Amino acid sequence: MKSPRSPGFSLIELLVTVAIVSVLATLAVTAMQGISRRRDVQVCQNNLRQVYVLLQAYIADHAGRFPPAISDSPGDITLHWRRAILPYMGKRPGGSGVTADVFDSGLVCPAMARDPRAEPAFKRLCNFGVNANVGDPAAPLERGIPLASIRKPSRFFLATESSFGGSAIPREAIRPKDFNTYSNQWNYHDQRFQNVLFADGHIEFFENARRLIMAPYAVGKAEDLWTP
Repeated sequence: MKSPRSPGFSLIELLVTVAIVSVLATLAVTAMQGISRRRDVQVCQNNLRQVYVLLQAYIADHAGRFPPAISDSPGDITLHWRRAILPYMGKRPGGSGVTADVFDSGLVCPAMARDPRAEPAFKRLCNFGVNANVGDPAAPLERGIPLASIRKPSRFFLATESSFGGSAIPREAIRPKDFNTYSNQWNYHDQRFQNVLFADGHIEFFENARRLIMAPYAVGKAEDLWTP
């Protein structure tokens, strides 16, 4: 008489099972990564919408002008768009003008905060930058340009995820030449994409931020880009 087979899997059955589990695990990880990227994009877009609303509130209280785009001196944010919008978030800026005043604004792109180049101490700092050309050329450190002076708001870049400046602090203002100078510091979403807020309030998801120096956004030379 034949002896009964012992219960269990054969080696081939085990290998097939392991292969199937591996494929399912890979699919699950890929799906989770996709969900995480989409969540980051959504968070950043929501924050940019809030930036737009806060800037509009500031403009309404300041004779139709934008807040200053840049600091009045290196390391000081006394005149600074990030600091200027804090009262409209129910926050009171400190009197010193230190960077810590905008740590807890909540306007943070999580993809940028996770970037290994980001200084841990500044990962809660608002890491969006505005178009440097919102500063008034006649008084760039005191006030911004009038909103009404922008002739093509749907093509006027207003804000996006920032690049890193000195001490790994996100730059508060972005100039046209920055997309060339800091080309390796853009596109935080899946290393290819970037959210861009325009002056009319709409947001575009660019596959490459350098597209902003091309038609239809570029007018003349790159240094003339993003002007009213």
